[in-house]
Amino acid sequence: MADSTTRVYLDVFAHLAPPRESPPVEVAESGPAPKPAPKPPKPPPDDDDGPETPAPGKPRTTERRAEQALLGGLLIDGEALDGVRSLLSVHDFADRRHRLIFGAMCQLRDQGDPVDFVLLEGLLDEQGHLPDPVGSGYLTGLCLFCCSSLRVPEYARRVARNAALRRGGEEPYPGTVALR
Repeated sequence: MADSTTRVYLDVFAHLAPPRESPPVEVAESGPAPKPAPKPPKPPPDDDDGPETPAPGKPRTTERRAEQALLGGLLIDGEALDGVRSLLSVHDFADRRHRLIFGAMCQLRDQGDPVDFVLLEGLLDEQGHLPDPVGSGYLTGLCLFCCSSLRVPEYARRVARNAALRRGGEEPYPGTVALR
């Protein structure tokens, strides 16, 4: 019954609504329609993907953030790398990209060059790590992730502690330890 009532209502008021015109359709004059651009391939999964409780071998989000903050702080103040190197090695980083970045930072310092964004990006590019797996955008994000180098010593201790825990050892720097 609702259908017949609706139909009567539409018939009565149909003359009030202006007729609908469909927009003109453009038709290609020759050849088949162009194919849509192919989708870019999905990047391979990184070492740093995963939930807060990761699968074995994958870093937790808090580990990744500590590593990002440390590297961002070192990009802000490259001189801080000298104090951090006594606590950390390249192998202490859970994320592969972070190992590459920290290794390149140490290489710059060993060559007597300052650690800054432009030189680091150039070295990573020479080593074939740009645009993947690191990418210039990722380096820029690290600079923005950490707004100060003030906490670099604390981030370094967290990265070292997380590395020791991943290896099944005890925390190397319990509590707050001076970094001098």
